[in-house]
Amino acid sequence: IINGGILFKDIFNIYGALSYQFNALLFLIFGDNINVLAFTGVLNSLVIILSLYLISREFLNKSISFLFTIFIMFSVVFQTFLYNSNLTYTFSVVYALSSFLISLLFLIKYLKTEKLKFLYLASFFAGISFANKYEFIFYLFVLAYTLKGIGIKNIIKSIACFLFIPLLSYFVLFIQGLNIEDVKLSVLLLRKLITAPIIKHFFTTTSLSVFNNGIYGLFAVLPILNVILFIIYRKEIIKNKALLIFILIAIAASAKSFFCLNINHMGVFLLPVSFLAAIIILNKNFERFIPIFLTALIVMFSVEDFNSLKYKDYLLTTPKGDIYTYKKDGEQIDFVADYIFKNTKSSDKI
Repeated sequence: IINGGILFKDIFNIYGALSYQFNALLFLIFGDNINVLAFTGVLNSLVIILSLYLISREFLNKSISFLFTIFIMFSVVFQTFLYNSNLTYTFSVVYALSSFLISLLFLIKYLKTEKLKFLYLASFFAGISFANKYEFIFYLFVLAYTLKGIGIKNIIKSIACFLFIPLLSYFVLFIQGLNIEDVKLSVLLLRKLITAPIIKHFFTTTSLSVFNNGIYGLFAVLPILNVILFIIYRKEIIKNKALLIFILIAIAASAKSFFCLNINHMGVFLLPVSFLAAIIILNKNFERFIPIFLTALIVMFSVEDFNSLKYKDYLLTTPKGDIYTYKKDGEQIDFVADYIFKNTKSSDKI
């Protein structure tokens, strides 16, 4: 991108454009180096952690909120596989997550204070999330519901706040040279990709595998559990508008992995809000047990994180910086990279 490549025209892309544009801007300013992504990933993780703590404080006491946040650090931030919030499989999803959480925090503030500035900010950050990745698209339906009764003028302002960043992102692409035919071709390629038999096999295999993986298998049913808890405690939940909207958002946000929240995989980015919803609902009746449960989870996940580090002992040395990874991955990457460097010119396409 920093060398003039255009997303959806020269570069096939299955996510939103914003994260790539943002990272390209960082590369232009600081240089195209792995360390730029690592540093940015850590800062974004900090935003995720702080946002989750502040959201949890709207419903829980300090100690439970603190323990929940520490658990998220070890399950989402410090996880050593591809699916973590520092150096991840795609920055689209972690930028989408952080902006979604900021949006959610402002929405809760609006529901509690009825100050429209919070609603506008919630809409604005929801737009940023959507421009990065569609991961939390169902959140938009709940957000739209909260616009009810605020008047057409304020609804238009909220929609404008939401659309500002997505429109700006794609406006830049069209200024660069993207056209409607490019978009049509990109959509066609995307359709072929998501309907390919290997993709269906991949998601089926990864979903089912989590049930054979101890504690991780318990989290797989979280979205379904939240629906059951909502039904059981609906009378209490409905009395608190902010809580009602939050629970609905947690259920809606996990729709993509509703029947299997694989936190060893992409489901880990849906874990924070989904798990927080369950804790909030259960807190009233199990307040003494929850800190013990969270502490046990922290110990288990931290041990797993530190233990897995010993397997990331393969050093990948590249012109863009060095990184440690698993030997089985590193050897393949080195082999392919060496072949590409020896057998292609800088002007070739892959």
